[in-house]
Amino acid sequence: MERKKEITGLFLLIVIIGLFYSKVLSGFFVQDEWYGFGWFLLHKDLNLLELLRFFFAPDIGHYNPLTNIVTSLFFFHWGINYTKFAIIGILMHVFVSMAVYFLAKIVFKGNRILAFFVALIFGLFASPYQGVAWVVTNIATLSSSFLGVVSAIIFFTFLNVRKRRFLVWSLLFLLVSLLFKEITIGLFPLFFVLCLIRTSGQVKRKSAFLIIFFAAGYILFRVAMFFTPHQTGSLLFSQPPSARIVIYNFITLPIKSLAQTVVSPEFMKMTSLSLARIFPTSISGIPGSPVFEAFAVEKIMEIVTLVVGLALIFVGLFIVRKSRRNDFKDSVLLGLGWIIINSFIFSISPGVSRPIFIVDSRNLYFTSVGIAIFLAGFLKLLTGEKTKTFLILALAILILNIYWLNFNISSFVKVGIIRKNILEKIVMSYPRLPPKAVIYAMSDISYYGLPENERILPFQSGFGQTLLVFYNQSEEFPNDFFPGNYLWDIESQGYEEHGLRGFGYFRDLELLKKTLNEYNIPKESVIAFSWSSSTNQLTDITLEVRSKLTQ
Repeated sequence: MERKKEITGLFLLIVIIGLFYSKVLSGFFVQDEWYGFGWFLLHKDLNLLELLRFFFAPDIGHYNPLTNIVTSLFFFHWGINYTKFAIIGILMHVFVSMAVYFLAKIVFKGNRILAFFVALIFGLFASPYQGVAWVVTNIATLSSSFLGVVSAIIFFTFLNVRKRRFLVWSLLFLLVSLLFKEITIGLFPLFFVLCLIRTSGQVKRKSAFLIIFFAAGYILFRVAMFFTPHQTGSLLFSQPPSARIVIYNFITLPIKSLAQTVVSPEFMKMTSLSLARIFPTSISGIPGSPVFEAFAVEKIMEIVTLVVGLALIFVGLFIVRKSRRNDFKDSVLLGLGWIIINSFIFSISPGVSRPIFIVDSRNLYFTSVGIAIFLAGFLKLLTGEKTKTFLILALAILILNIYWLNFNISSFVKVGIIRKNILEKIVMSYPRLPPKAVIYAMSDISYYGLPENERILPFQSGFGQTLLVFYNQSEEFPNDFFPGNYLWDIESQGYEEHGLRGFGYFRDLELLKKTLNEYNIPKESVIAFSWSSSTNQLTDITLEVRSKLTQ
């Protein structure tokens, strides 16, 4: 009977999470994913040995060989099939949520109701939605998180049964998770601390040594990469941040991760924008301007986030200190430890060159496991034996997250549909490109805070690179077009020729004219479109632009 109830609960968990994330199926790929597709196209003709060298080549940025293998297998098998990637992402999120259920069941001493709440709130947290919605880059996040949670389950089993093989298996799962993404590295110190607290005598000494051995081995392995030729270092990474910025992010990221998972960053940003209007424009800037938004996010929201995070921590610790319920005290402290330790890694992530004001949604995914455990223990200590009060508060948290999750996914899907329609309209209008193809696309406004004269289409990465990858499904461009940086920058324009093929993308008509003359490209090779932001319509203006090119 109890087994039936648990299976029913897990089935309900799957249905609820799947239902609310099903809308992701209507979305589309995002900027980092187009870059990844281009990178895989560059290496598509390698033989098996060369592929293995590519996948496992040392990389001082992110070393994720298993992610590269899995993603490339999906890409070479499916191509740019968004729906299949999205289905895999949703299924993986469901598996992670189920693993969180079993972890919480151990943490809360077999309490299935609390475990169900932890898994459900984790599955429906609004803030980490990109960990699922970014359907290609999420393969790393979801795979690493799943293996990290499984590692934690096995580790807690070790703490209960004191059999060393469970610790070894736990650490092996942790190492494999790190080969998908480094987000789980904080489990090493967390396991070490728990081992010191929960074990004693010879078991403590041997277990602590084993954890240090595995952790040191991994760290030395990564450090060694600084002294070996690395072939896959990403072009997306900027210069290393200053020590001051690293220290600031190191101290504040755990607080921000907690605050921005419990309270939606979108809500805090809206609140901060309203509060910023109180200040004179000489300080805040003109409402609606980039300066005003920067003031609201970098000054007001920064304070709001830190206040909310610190309040949650101090109230949680105060209740722990006053309460006599040791079982729930441990869960609150475990949750806080999970959040703090697993947030530190992002302060030294490649590409972080300034203070992090809004934590990347994907980076909140694994830390939100600890936040869900923290919330469950916090609410239980707060309400005691008042089950109805607990359920009311739990339901309120769930409803708020469902609202913001739906808001986030709807916004994501809306933009995705626009981008997909733009690409499909261009390809349907011109299914075959001329040997020397040049695409001219102009917009009536600028996007993403760019200057007024940089009127790009609504893509957050280079539209030229995106077109290249999208057209490559039927055109088979030479590999030389895909080093990863050609037409990748959001403002990039240009033209290149490799072999018998040429491809270019422009917004500047004068630059286009100059390029046509330089490369002796006929005006019949030019395809042109204009974008209306008010109607979300793409219009073919090829004949009009070709006429201008002859003037």
